[in-house]
Amino acid sequence: YDANRQVSVLYGGVHPDGQMLGDTWEWDGVGWLQRTPPHSPGPTTQHEMVYDTVRKSILLFGGYGTSPRPFNNSDVWSYDGNDWTLVTTSPSGPPPSVSLHGETAYDSARGKMLLLYQGTQGTNRNPTNETWEFDSATATWSLVSSGPGPENFLSPLAFDSSRGFTVGQYHWWANALSDAKTWTSIGQGWSLAGGSSTPPRYYSAMAYDDVRRRTTIYSCCRGQGPGSYHTDTHAFDGSQWSSVLPDITTSQLDSVIPGGLTFDTRRRAM
Repeated sequence: YDANRQVSVLYGGVHPDGQMLGDTWEWDGVGWLQRTPPHSPGPTTQHEMVYDTVRKSILLFGGYGTSPRPFNNSDVWSYDGNDWTLVTTSPSGPPPSVSLHGETAYDSARGKMLLLYQGTQGTNRNPTNETWEFDSATATWSLVSSGPGPENFLSPLAFDSSRGFTVGQYHWWANALSDAKTWTSIGQGWSLAGGSSTPPRYYSAMAYDDVRRRTTIYSCCRGQGPGSYHTDTHAFDGSQWSSVLPDITTSQLDSVIPGGLTFDTRRRAM
């Protein structure tokens, strides 16, 4: 969500026919408008996007694409509503493999984009855990932590602007029937939050609600196959999770995976 222009921005993805996309769209609360900026990152999917309060623009990180964009990269692009601009190719930042297994959130208190590298190693796909920060003012990366934290690559991050920390919800897909943990970070590593948690899921979407001052997570998958998709919604007030909306069980949702979640501050809604 671009708070300066009060629109939600969507970029790229994959068409139902399998074609990778590189188009830019904006949602103003009423309808979608396709934008045609002079430049763009190119056809891209599995990338991350946040709103940068320093640059007053959208930042796009990583993903993979087709020519002319590298298949796997750690580029950072900026979109101000008029054009896309390449900020950095991240020569001293996270390796390109991070871009396929990373989750981001923007720490507006410190002006930094937080990247949790949620990669895997070995035949058992054991999760790795690195946290990087992108300083928007200097366009440089720093490795902040490689210790304990949300050790997975299928779970989201969100920045709680009221309490000044980033929330990470641990849902490792191989253990999605049992593991669900909440972590917080103020930029110096991660701390395990106590209290209640959400039902174990993976491929969830999460965003911070500035009006209600809570982090909201929209659930998705538990297990595989028919009946494994869910729609329950939960909220985190900084210490406890609570149920907001119940799970709707219907066969029409057996193929729904949320693409993302953002909070529209003007319209006070997700």
